[in-house]
Amino acid sequence: MKEAGVISDTTMCAWQRWIDVTRSRCHLHFLLEGGCIGSHVLICRDSSRATAHRIVNDLPISFRPEKILEIGASVGFNSLAIAECFPQAEVHSVEPDEDAVHVAISMAADIAANYRPLVGIGEVLSFPDGFFDLIICHTVIEHVQNVPDVVREMSRVLSKNGIVHLEAPNYVWPYEPHLGVWCIPVLGKCGVHLSAWLQGKRKNCWYINHLMFVTPFQLERLFKENGLVWENRAEKKLAAALNGAAEIKKYKLASRVLVMLGKLGISRVITTAVVRLGLYPSVMFTLRKTKIHKK
Repeated sequence: MKEAGVISDTTMCAWQRWIDVTRSRCHLHFLLEGGCIGSHVLICRDSSRATAHRIVNDLPISFRPEKILEIGASVGFNSLAIAECFPQAEVHSVEPDEDAVHVAISMAADIAANYRPLVGIGEVLSFPDGFFDLIICHTVIEHVQNVPDVVREMSRVLSKNGIVHLEAPNYVWPYEPHLGVWCIPVLGKCGVHLSAWLQGKRKNCWYINHLMFVTPFQLERLFKENGLVWENRAEKKLAAALNGAAEIKKYKLASRVLVMLGKLGISRVITTAVVRLGLYPSVMFTLRKTKIHKK
């Protein structure tokens, strides 16, 4: 693993091409951290290292994946950080945005020899059955065209002892994070459009049309259908928040209310109720294959 002190001229050119088109495709609120590409790369690499270490902390201590896949890697920051955490592993990623993949390929050449970015989609993964020991899918499954197909493909390419680390917005929660509007997503996209219009966010309403409003109930049904068992990490985080032991960067008021409720000695009741209703901001699942699954 090379040090990423300075990125190459080739990578700088790839970044500039991607920046010119990215706001019209996916990253509505893209800003260069630090004001220039070099600073942006360094800051985002630090952030992705924190994400990678959080993923590693959610895995068993003895878990040493040999082949890793990130679905929807964009320009590859998380994959680069995971490649750094597991230098012995082959790290692959798929991403439909060709310009983003060109950035990832160029940064991999600068930084990580064990990282191999590819143009591709989660619905059709060009890998053999059981190929990956670790699959990462963060804030991506709400952007795909077919959620059941992506879950099916993740299950197919996951090894028998492999793990999927999945995170996404929860569309039971009354907030749409891409537009930044309070709404009731489970009532449908027309309601979100109206909420965005009322809250002065109408110019970006087009973005809602390609989103899939995933919920924990929908995902758990798909996991079961595809022979996957799950741990709901959102439940664990909620329990920790009630005990004042979780860092919640957003929804500070809700965090303070949870701590107060936890002090009343009703943590378990609240956790059970919130999880059954699905009323938490993000879906956070760790998935494994069941021992026996008939296709």
